[in-house]
Amino acid sequence: MKKKTLIAVICCLLLGFSAFGQVVKIATIAPENSPWGDGLKELAQEWSRISGGRVRVNLFFNGIAGNEDDSIRKMRIGQLQGLALTSAGLNLLSNSVFTLSAPMLIRTDEELTHVLSRIQGKLNTILSEQNVEVLSWSQGGWMKLFSNEPVETPEDLMAINLAFGAGEDSMNSMLTRLGFRGVGLSTGEILTGLNSGLVDAFMYSPIGAAGYQWFAVAPYMLELDFAPFLGAIIIDSRTWNRIPNQFRDEMRAVAARIGEEIGSQIRGLENTAIQTMERFGLKRTTISEAQRELWYDVFTQGLELSLGTIFDADLYREIEGIVEEMR
Repeated sequence: MKKKTLIAVICCLLLGFSAFGQVVKIATIAPENSPWGDGLKELAQEWSRISGGRVRVNLFFNGIAGNEDDSIRKMRIGQLQGLALTSAGLNLLSNSVFTLSAPMLIRTDEELTHVLSRIQGKLNTILSEQNVEVLSWSQGGWMKLFSNEPVETPEDLMAINLAFGAGEDSMNSMLTRLGFRGVGLSTGEILTGLNSGLVDAFMYSPIGAAGYQWFAVAPYMLELDFAPFLGAIIIDSRTWNRIPNQFRDEMRAVAARIGEEIGSQIRGLENTAIQTMERFGLKRTTISEAQRELWYDVFTQGLELSLGTIFDADLYREIEGIVEEMR
């Protein structure tokens, strides 16, 4: 009898799901006290409930496990089993996914929701080829331009120094080719760059601009959505396949619901962040429809030049067709 029990335990261990359960380590650069933090903590509780305590989720917030590039590497070697990634992190897995965040391609929340409903299955398949399972997608707000003087047209922005994300070489190459003067800075260097005069402007989410206090040095926000932020909760395929089948459907459904709730909370938080910054000196720069079209024209040209390199050409054309149907 003891021999049979020992054999059963060994078999469970070899299959990756022991009699004592499975620990799933999930990392994110998001703060713990944020919609992402709250959502992931709920995910951990729900997965434990669904599995009767056999699946335990350990969470690592605030980039404790490293930046998104580091975290992806750690997932590849088994130190982490899951991640909550931003658009930039998803781009490290596949530039096809990054096509969703191409500047000015998708212009409203309604367009983004509709596009996601049409191509989400395709994106999941693309990422499955990278040995990851997508458990949920979330809309994470919009990238906006903040500057230390009003910017109304592309020519205005070309005359000042724009902080580019350090390491985002492909996107930075496109912006430089369009005539923008970029300086590559990491997130931790942007405030110093603004204070020293090294850069005059940056593109980021209003939530981030408020949280990092960058808006205090660059208090002019252009009323134009440049690109959507996306987020996704993913898990290593090997880890997912080790979880017993009877738990997976409900676990996936919970993750999908939480992803939708995160998106709703972030949209509300973005508006709150803008209103809060306005109380502390933020000024909105409104533009005419003709000026708006100038921005669309410049970035459409840049996207066309970047198809097949930065952005997936086939997916771009598909998204373009979907949004044109709506407009």
